[in-house]
Amino acid sequence: KLAYNKDDDEDKHSKKNKAASSVFQCAISPREGRALSYLLVFIPGAIHLVMFRQRITYSYASWDDLFDFIFTATLPYVLHYLLASNGVIDERWRNSLNWLLKSGTSPIECGRTLRGASVPMAISFLSCMSIQQRYLVPVCAR
Repeated sequence: KLAYNKDDDEDKHSKKNKAASSVFQCAISPREGRALSYLLVFIPGAIHLVMFRQRITYSYASWDDLFDFIFTATLPYVLHYLLASNGVIDERWRNSLNWLLKSGTSPIECGRTLRGASVPMAISFLSCMSIQQRYLVPVCAR
């Protein structure tokens, strides 16, 4: 007769759980995360461009229309950068992204450089300038 040993059964399950956790720790796979990142970052600007293309290309269009588009296109990138650089996004998901979405998001332990953060800084600058010119300047001019 074989004796049932509860400890052996628990060891088997703990080894399976450790192996599964070392393989993947995030609920979203890197491929799905990459697709989700692309959708969340690029779709708002594309939708704004499609919906307001006549207003933007109109000969009497004001700078406000352009600032709205810049703000709509850059804000999702800035928010994605904040999530990726603060470790909210899993490392394998972050590594599966293209260079535009991955730049400047390396973990602090690996060292962040000014060159790596230049793209996020430029996009953040455009976003700040567009919101300032579109919303803050008219309010302060009153």
